[in-house]
Amino acid sequence: MKKTIRMKKLIITLNFFVFLSIYAQQSGKVIYKVKQDVSYFKSDRFENLKKQLGEDMAKKIIRRTNQSYNLAQDFDFVLKFNATQSLYYWEESMPDETTNQFDYEKAVMLGGGQSIYYRNIRKKLFFTQDKIFGVYKRIKLPYQRKWKITKKSDTILGYPVIKAVDGETMVWFTPDIPVPFGPARYGGLPGLILKFQYHNRVIIAKKIKLFKKAITIKMPEKGEFTTESEVIKAYKKADARRFGK
Repeated sequence: MKKTIRMKKLIITLNFFVFLSIYAQQSGKVIYKVKQDVSYFKSDRFENLKKQLGEDMAKKIIRRTNQSYNLAQDFDFVLKFNATQSLYYWEESMPDETTNQFDYEKAVMLGGGQSIYYRNIRKKLFFTQDKIFGVYKRIKLPYQRKWKITKKSDTILGYPVIKAVDGETMVWFTPDIPVPFGPARYGGLPGLILKFQYHNRVIIAKKIKLFKKAITIKMPEKGEFTTESEVIKAYKKADARRFGK
């Protein structure tokens, strides 16, 4: 019995290293862009927004939303990956002097914000490096999502893609690049995610460069590890002190 268990473990280990050797060349860099699905606020959704907030407020919200997406479309969000790790970040650019700082930061958030996202499939580790109240923290995130792979397919940048969903979140991944990475919080599928959509928000690959040799991905090292729940607690405490609750 023990011999059988050891043999199974050996086979699993060998399969894992075969997987790494086969896909070691699957290193690359993807440039993602943010865009808006302008059809989202048409028809029923706009009518519901008017009923809830009034026509003037509904139009104001849509106008400000359009403004944010117009700013965001000029940004580049970068994903670098090798066979076992990925790094996703905003390629920082300076705002125009006439741009409102709040609007600028809101536009950056549409692509994932100023966070650095790191995923390691060997260690089953996924976190962001962020500044919380001016101090760097590494915030652990759920490693896997509950994806449902559908039968719907499409093509993006010449790659065949398959649609997967998790609630109202939709992504399109390509088995032609068999790494479980993607933009911002999204990954864990048997192929690189080239498109993400949630309501009117879309993050889509605009350029893919694959490398013949594996590239090095360095894990972000600034800050202690914490959890999202702890960060939320910290913000709630800060709000309580601010508003005297």
